[in-house]
This record gives sequence, structure tokens and C-alpha cells, in this order.
Amino acid sequence: AQVFVESGNSDLIYRRLLDYEVDVAVLGFSYDDPRLEMISLGRHEVIVFVHESHPWSGRDQLELAELDGQRAGEHVQAALQLAPVGAYMADMNGNCFFINSEFERIRGLGLEEVRNNGWQHMVIPEDLPGLNNIIATLLKTNGRIFHHTYRVRHPQKGLRYLKNNARIVADNEGHPRYLLGCIQDITDEITRNQRLEDLMESQERLNQLLEISQEISKTGGFEFNLSTGEISWTKQIYAIYGMPDDYIPTFEDSLTFFEVEERARILTELNIAVQHKSLFFIEAKTITPGGERKWVRLIGIPLVEQDEVTMLRGALTDIT
Repeated sequence: AQVFVESGNSDLIYRRLLDYEVDVAVLGFSYDDPRLEMISLGRHEVIVFVHESHPWSGRDQLELAELDGQRAGEHVQAALQLAPVGAYMADMNGNCFFINSEFERIRGLGLEEVRNNGWQHMVIPEDLPGLNNIIATLLKTNGRIFHHTYRVRHPQKGLRYLKNNARIVADNEGHPRYLLGCIQDITDEITRNQRLEDLMESQERLNQLLEISQEISKTGGFEFNLSTGEISWTKQIYAIYGMPDDYIPTFEDSLTFFEVEERARILTELNIAVQHKSLFFIEAKTITPGGERKWVRLIGIPLVEQDEVTMLRGALTDIT
């Protein structure tokens, strides 16, 4: 009979036992598997060396299962290196012990610079309290994903806005092991939103200014779509005619606001403006639904698209 001796890690030899490729093995781990007969040959202490920022730093002892979990953590780190976001792993005190290359690009810091909470040095001071409360918040919510936005000073890019998503990874007994999270640079999104808000505020101010100027000058604006027949008024024309805000004007109804003898002349002037693509200027007498007579001035221009007049736009002023 021949005896062969081979070596390998415990997981490899364990699988070979199950596949009947080896008959007897010495393993460094006790597998709870009823298909195998196992005998304990002895126990001895193993000294583990870790960096001072590692989650195990300061621990008196470790369980063998934790070492196996650490190996799984290495697989997680390998996967995170491929992630399109800035991924990190930190202990329960917030000390990073792993960051991927995208994290380095976003933050402008390497692993040695972020250790021992070094990442905090570039955070805007007003945003630090919220970041420091992340772990406490996660513990209260049983480690569920936590979202937070904060600002940093990038060494090359200046002020940046970052979105942080984090969760607690626990061991088999539910005890917190480490923090797993990712960051995204959302500066462009924040900037676009801010510009949009500024634009909307500016537009609102212009609208208010337009309303005030129209009210003072008793002038309102109108638009007449020749294709659809739709007419739009600004607020002041409603006021001139004494009409409610929910009134929907039509071209036919608009003509009825003028004295009967004025309507044919107005139609002629508008047709000339459309035919010649020219400015129109009309002064005419009106009568409101409430019976009040007024003089108004109509000034407008045709809007031409592909050599065709599609709209008439202009202003109506109370010149009584």
C-alpha cells in the first residue's frame, strides 16, 4: 500500500474529503458536518497582528469563526475595488481600514490619510456633527442603510458635495463588526438644482415686477394662436375688462368687448398685420360686461415661422 501526503488550506482539504479524494486529514477548523467523523487533536493559542486602526485592535481574544469572517471581508474588499462609487469600510469608531480607488479620487485622500479619522480634516466644520452621529443613528435603526449629505474641501477641486450611504455589518450573533458604506460626488447635481432654484426665484421676481408695472401703467399682454384659436391674457387685461381669473377668453368673445362699430375695423387691421407681417396699432372704444365704457390701445406684432404668421402678440392699454 502507498501513502500520499498533501497540504492545502482547510476549506480545500474539507472539500476533497467530501469528494473522496483524500481519506484522512488534519484541519485547522472544526466543521459541523455529520458526514465526517472528527476527533480533536489539541488546542493552542494563535497570535494575530493587526493595524491599530483595525476593528480588532484592542481586543483580548478572537473566535476562530471571526478569522473565517475576516477572509470573507477580504472578498468583499476585492469586490468593492470594482464598484463605480467610493466604497469604504470602517470600525465602529469611524476609523477607515479600507477604501477603494474611487473613494481616493472623490475625496483626494489615500488610505493612510483617512486612518484614525483623518478623513474628517477636510469636512466642512458645520457638517461634522451629522457625520459623527451616523454610527449612533445606525445602531438605533438596527444597522439599516443611512443616507447623509455633507461637504468637503477637495485638495484640487475645492468645495464638493458628497452623498454618504452606510450600514452596519454584524457577526452571526448580531454584534456590530464594522461599518460598510459608499460616497458619491453630487456637486454637479447640487449646482444644477441651485441654479434652477435661482432661475425660478429670478423668474418669480420678474413676474412680480411685470405685474406691478402692468398694474401701474394699466397695460396687459396677450397672445393669439392663429392655428388653435387660443388666446392668453396676462392678469391686467382681466382687470381692465373686469373679468374673473378663471375666465377663458376666445377670439369671438374678445371682439364683443369692443363697441359694435369698432369690430369690423379691428378685424381689418388684424388681417392686414397677418397678410403683410407687420405691426398693428389700434385705438378703440370698449364696453365691459359690467357696462363700463373705456378707451384702449392695441399694439402688437405677428410671430412668423417658416414665412407663415402663427401668432399675434401684443399689449392692451387702458387710455381712458
